Parts: sequence; structure tokens; C-alpha cells
Amino acid sequence: MEHYLKAWPESFQPIRVGLKRFEIRLNDRDYKVGDTLVLAEYIPDSTVAEHPGGHYTGNSVRAAVNYVMSEFPCHAVRPGFVVMSITAMEEVILNSGERHAKEKPAQNSPK
Repeated sequence: MEHYLKAWPESFQPIRVGLKRFEIRLNDRDYKVGDTLVLAEYIPDSTVAEHPGGHYTGNSVRAAVNYVMSEFPCHAVRPGFVVMSITAMEEVILNSGERHAKEKPAQNSPK
């Protein structure tokens, strides 16, 4: 199942470049392993007159849900929330409409 979600820039950018590999969310959508998160970059509280309550930038990234941890059996997760292990998929759609493959990390070469 695909879930379309807002993602603030502080969270979106690290996911986009592959640094942030988890997402904490209210479990109001019954997230499951195998789901896809479509994260749309959203800037809240915009000072732009045309978007007084915030606006979408047009950037989005798809991420696969690999693992879901809820409050049971782990009591470190707040009830009603989940921690998801995610992997950003290769394609990032930018507001210009261009599609870019996410760069893969450099492999360590033997010395």
C-alpha cells in the first residue's frame, strides 16, 4: 500500500540523500512491511503571502518500509506510534519535473 505523507525539510532532505533511514509516525494508517511511503516535502508556517499556512515544494521521494516497530514488544515506542525502517528508492522527483537517480555511496576500495 502507498501512503502519501508530508515531510518537513529537516526530515525530507536527509531521507532524500540516504542519511535518515527511519521514520517515526502516528500509526493512524496501519503501516506494514512492504508498504511504500511517498514523502512530499512540505514547508509549514510559510511567510509567503500566497501560502500562509505552508506549502509543498514539489519535491518528493518514495521510500520502502522494511521494518515496523510498535509499542509491543518494545516499550520504548510511545503507544499509538511506530518506528519504521525505510529505504529511499532510487528516484527523486524535483519540482522542476526532472527525475534524478539518487547517488549511491562510494564503495571502500581495498588498500
